Amino acid sequence: MDELAHAVKMDPLEFRMKNLKNERLRAVFEAAAGKFGWGKRRAAPGEGFGMGGGYEKLGNIATFAEVNVDRKIGAVKVVRIVFCFRVRGHCEPRQPAQSGRRIEHSGDG
Repeated sequence: MDELAHAVKMDPLEFRMKNLKNERLRAVFEAAAGKFGWGKRRAAPGEGFGMGGGYEKLGNIATFAEVNVDRKIGAVKVVRIVFCFRVRGHCEPRQPAQSGRRIEHSGDG
């Protein structure tokens, strides 16, 4: 999806919003993007932002991530993740609790 957005010189979120017809999926992307601060700053060298999302069995999810890359040692570090998951009602964006190298979340946002 991002490659298609870049090919037409559009922001990946803008591209998704322009083409998404599923209103619930649009809502989770918008909520998670707002909490993440998508588009408020550009990635510095060694830094990256990305997103993904989808739906299955009436559940909709959008996830945004920030990573840092240390090219000298070939390490990628997940800096933060924000997601919104909607099963029935409203969507409340969340940042999962981090425990060591694991990222955990419980509950239905």
